[in-house]
Amino acid sequence: MRRSIPDSRLPICDFRRHRSLLHFGSRALLLLSSVLWPLASPALAAADWKIPREYRRPLLSAEPADTVAFSFHDGGHLATGSAIVADQHDNILPSRVIWSRRGGETLIAYNGLRAKGNVFVYYGGAGKAPADLAAPPAGAWTPRLSLLLYTLRCPSGAIESEAPIRSAIRLGTADFFGVGFVDKIFHGVNPFGPDNHFASYYVGYLKIDKPGRYRIYTASSEASFVFLDGKPLCSWPGHHDPHGGRTGQHGANVELNKGEYKIEYYHAKTQGETCMMLGWTPPGAQGWHVVPESAWVHTPTARPGHPERRGGAPLAYFTWEQEDQLLLDRGQARETRNPKPETKGAKEKEPPKADPADIVQYTRVSFHSQHRGIPPKAKVVWDYGDGSGTVGERAGEHIYVGDGPFTITARIVADDTAAPGRTEGKVLDTYAVAAPMTAALKNFTFLDKDAVRRYAEVIAATDCSKLPEKTMEALWEIIETEEDVERIKPFVETYANRFGLKGAGWHAADRLALAVSLKEPQRALDIYAKLAPLAPTRLDAARIQAERLELLLHKLKQPERALEAAKSIIRTRTGLEDRIAAVKIGDVYRAQGDFEKAEDAYREAQKITYAEMDRRVIAVRQGGYLETVWSHIENGALRAAREGLVMWEIEHPIGKLSGDLILMTARYFDALGEPDRALAELETLVKLNPLTPYLPDVTLLMARAHRKLGNAAKARELVERVLTEYPRSKAAQQAIRER
Repeated sequence: MRRSIPDSRLPICDFRRHRSLLHFGSRALLLLSSVLWPLASPALAAADWKIPREYRRPLLSAEPADTVAFSFHDGGHLATGSAIVADQHDNILPSRVIWSRRGGETLIAYNGLRAKGNVFVYYGGAGKAPADLAAPPAGAWTPRLSLLLYTLRCPSGAIESEAPIRSAIRLGTADFFGVGFVDKIFHGVNPFGPDNHFASYYVGYLKIDKPGRYRIYTASSEASFVFLDGKPLCSWPGHHDPHGGRTGQHGANVELNKGEYKIEYYHAKTQGETCMMLGWTPPGAQGWHVVPESAWVHTPTARPGHPERRGGAPLAYFTWEQEDQLLLDRGQARETRNPKPETKGAKEKEPPKADPADIVQYTRVSFHSQHRGIPPKAKVVWDYGDGSGTVGERAGEHIYVGDGPFTITARIVADDTAAPGRTEGKVLDTYAVAAPMTAALKNFTFLDKDAVRRYAEVIAATDCSKLPEKTMEALWEIIETEEDVERIKPFVETYANRFGLKGAGWHAADRLALAVSLKEPQRALDIYAKLAPLAPTRLDAARIQAERLELLLHKLKQPERALEAAKSIIRTRTGLEDRIAAVKIGDVYRAQGDFEKAEDAYREAQKITYAEMDRRVIAVRQGGYLETVWSHIENGALRAAREGLVMWEIEHPIGKLSGDLILMTARYFDALGEPDRALAELETLVKLNPLTPYLPDVTLLMARAHRKLGNAAKARELVERVLTEYPRSKAAQQAIRER
């Protein structure tokens, strides 16, 4: 139950790479204890108790020791009633709250030697408590805690002296990040909060089995101060990295007898590398070592079981777990999207270091619902603490942006909205947790496409309509990578409505138009009409015009209107827009069956490219488009494939006569999930050029399209044609594999 610490053999300079994943009372342990609770709890059937508190939790694996500690999430209930630790016979045990933050973890120590049987912690409002229970009695008992770590916001003056840290803790003015047990004094991060402008205070007992002369030292970044039994032992104040202390330079020699000694270690850090380490050289040893876990006294700990509520009333309760993280360097992303032109002869520069301000941290969190006693028709309402939420007993997963903490709340709400004057149901119980998103070792970058897709799936399933603007902007970075527009439709619609048609809002609306084009072609057409004059690039403008004309021709079945729109674009627009419109005129004639006019239109459009570019260059570029577009389709990069197709049409429209351009267009629509549209391309290709060398591939693709459209008999007929008429083709080999 202690925080895992890096191996002492690691060099000091590598401390910053190691961030432990568990701490006292961690979510993983809470989850484990809740799983074990139905089997391990000795009082599962008990629904009532004498202690005047609303909730209780059993303490599992508790040892009969003078000091036993445990940590638990109180669900936001602790402030309505002081916690009481008692045994199964209702004997109140001496206890002290070491650390508590409403909605966060509460750390309590109690005297386990006085317990008879099983032990419980009772908490939460149950009316006024009797006077003798107003504050749990501790008497003269003082808990013996080891090895305990507090981290707090760095007080002024702590770089030069430990006094400001000590005063802040003793006077109760400290702004704590967290408290927890650790294995040893060896950290490369702030386990409970940010790594800049924080202070640490470790307190524990060192076990000395071998008497003699010890060299005890500190290595830190930045200041550190060590006390032995309340007296200064060694220190290293000021701003510095840890490397100047790795061989014991900042330490002291001390004679120690067999026994236990109290150690206090103060640390202050403002910026740069983080390091807190207490090292030693025992008698007869050589070299410099981290004081190991085995040399410390460790306070016994108990695990909290599943909570109960008095009388078996409805109980809201869940555990949460930080699964992994995705990190984005926005600075690098900007450079990738807007690369600076290279200078000839310039030396290759090293990639710039990431600016912490540009790093966006996304955290995937899973929720495990363990509510009890939910009445029929009642519902569980979730608030994720970032502006979003959901309704349902199970919350699943959620993506958080930033460090938090986020107050996650589950409420059991009765179905009594029909009652006079009531607009929502009565809240039967609430459970709330303040969840910080601590940096983790298990993280991914945007280069990991599988991880990005997992995150996009979770975001797409979330109601993002009430998220803050900055959170939406950060989530767009993930959603923007998703090719399945149907999946991300709710998000892009929300984003476009909130941000308008500028910047990322334009791209969101572009994705929305594609998402609705299949079932709402007129709506898509209206969106594209608004996007066209605001397109950020010439290629975007041309692609939008192509999409508009495609909708008119193939979705709305209005070829005459498409023809007029194409002619209007030619008259009013320049650059790439008029050129793609000229190509689409040929598409209109091809769709109408007038293949002679279609060929004339394609050849007329080709003249512009011939006038600007050598034909040999055009031929080479056409081969490049073929390879590039096919590669994009194979890899699922459909937006890049679409842009490649548009540029191919603009530069080499007569490629439609040979068939390779039309074939690749059909492959694109097949991958996009529009088999009818792919079939239309293929059928007109065969009519336009019956001798196309791509007939085996065209026939097989037509078979696939018919199969997807439910025309199984026609699909079989086309597959047999491929096998019979083109038995040695690659298409035949593929058809055999697909049969």
